[in-house]
Amino acid sequence: MRAKLKRYPFIRPKQEPSQVKESSPPDAATKRQMIRYKLCSNIKIAPVELELLGNPDQVALLKAEVDPKFWGQVDHLAQR
Repeated sequence: MRAKLKRYPFIRPKQEPSQVKESSPPDAATKRQMIRYKLCSNIKIAPVELELLGNPDQVALLKAEVDPKFWGQVDHLAQR
């Protein structure tokens, strides 16, 4: 059994920097979705996600998508 287990490493091999994928920043729709999820789950919203509230068009879209009982929390965070 030990001989068989030795063939399977338990630690992932390190990836070369060229193999690591760089992710692009999330678009506005994804940020709105993350804010909605965090509001419903009562999770703290990161300041990076709150930057979305600087754009009035995005705020209007978010207000249309968010349940009214959570919109007060968004207003409170936007005032900061």
